[in-house]
Amino acid sequence: MPKTCSEYREKLVSPDFKEDLVEYVESVVSSEFPTQLPIHCPSCNDDDSRLEPLVIPSKYHRPPRDNPGEPNIAKCSSCFKVYSYNELFSRILADVEGLGDEEIQNLISSDRIIEESATGVDLAGLQLTLVINKMQTHGWKHCKSCFKKTTRVKNGKSCRFCFPKSTVEFTVVTDANRVLLKRANGNQWVNTFSPLFMRAFKFNHDIKFLTVGEGPGVTYYCLLYATKQQKHVEDAVTLYLNAFDKTKASTSFDPDAPREVRGRRTITSLLTKLTAPQEIGEPLAALYLLRGSPFYYSHDFVDIYIAKAIKFRLKEDVEINLLYDRRNAEFAGKLGQYHDYIYRPEELEDLSFYDFLVGLERRKGTFKFLIFLRYC
Repeated sequence: MPKTCSEYREKLVSPDFKEDLVEYVESVVSSEFPTQLPIHCPSCNDDDSRLEPLVIPSKYHRPPRDNPGEPNIAKCSSCFKVYSYNELFSRILADVEGLGDEEIQNLISSDRIIEESATGVDLAGLQLTLVINKMQTHGWKHCKSCFKKTTRVKNGKSCRFCFPKSTVEFTVVTDANRVLLKRANGNQWVNTFSPLFMRAFKFNHDIKFLTVGEGPGVTYYCLLYATKQQKHVEDAVTLYLNAFDKTKASTSFDPDAPREVRGRRTITSLLTKLTAPQEIGEPLAALYLLRGSPFYYSHDFVDIYIAKAIKFRLKEDVEINLLYDRRNAEFAGKLGQYHDYIYRPEELEDLSFYDFLVGLERRKGTFKFLIFLRYC
């Protein structure tokens, strides 16, 4: 592979390099289910009938209130019956046992690896297809997160992930030096995935082959985002290498096991070794969730904003917020602890700033612009 952007552009002139690049990308990522939809109409039972692809209307890029139901993706050339993806795919699973929702969910949560599927409708391919359909597809109804305002979709009225995708007959390198993956009819809602990751981990993920067409800035941002630290540590590389060495020295791995099994066990072991020192006990977690603090205490505490009080005492500039009763323009109260103390009643004249705040209670009045001070 080229090491610089200029070298990459020079090599793209060669058709042989483009073919090798397409072959490599297709071996790493995919945008299609392993099991493809039937090409003949299930209702006609006619070998001459063909399922012609339908273009999904643009309204399915918008919120679901504009969509009456699941979009149709194919139409029979003989009987003109239209089908959605779920209707066609249910025909494939009609005669296959052991592939219900419960069995697929158990497969996803288990450590079992899905074997590599052969061509055609085989059990491993159907298993992987169902896992992808459950974990790696974009719902046609979309979700709230789809309609945020971004640089791509500035008005936030269409899916920012650009689903449903357009079909692509075969993988190509475009004139903008970008790789466009093959996407057959019925795969418009599939998020690009790694077949190896899906067979080994069966989890939702996002993957994209970045080329010089996206620019080095996008590549740098993706690399920085994927490797950012969740918690600040002094030397993260040392921790990672130590965890890797411990995993490598482990004798629990079978060297003859399939690569998916060894890869899954290695990554699981690495994550366990890295996160174990950061885990907290169950009682401590319950205290945070229920009380907002990991400490037990016998008294209620009052926050004292001493910095503002000191600044005001030293005659430094400090922001003072006044509150008025809008109905009669009479002074109703003052915002700020130190101002409450300055304008305290005469009977509290001998109290210190600290003692005053300990017994002070602020309460909102019936109107949002009124605050009542009560000393307990």
